[in-house]
Amino acid sequence: MDRLAAGDYGGASLAADALLEYRPRDQDALDCAQIARSELRKVYTARLGSLDRVPHVAMGPEAIFSLQALDFRAGFLLSRVDAETSLFDIVESGSIPSLEALRILSELYLRRVIAFDEE
Repeated sequence: MDRLAAGDYGGASLAADALLEYRPRDQDALDCAQIARSELRKVYTARLGSLDRVPHVAMGPEAIFSLQALDFRAGFLLSRVDAETSLFDIVESGSIPSLEALRILSELYLRRVIAFDEE
């Protein structure tokens, strides 16, 4: 709850999930996890804009491969970015949990791997 109060939503979510492994019915941990995930969703969505937007890949393959922190999930989501599929459809495809997909797409956007035509 301290992390949540401090605005550390990622830390609050991790701490709540860790506690829920040992005490799966702990109401404070359940509430904390739900609030933290909701706030993280808001942060990622605000960064990306409307989920109706359609991203495109803004870097060439060599530049993308040179990025150090791209894991297989980021690569998978990046493979779905085709300048035709909306963020909503990419996020809700079900292959990666939606909050995790939003986080990854948000990071790809911040790193200028993906962009939007209207920018």
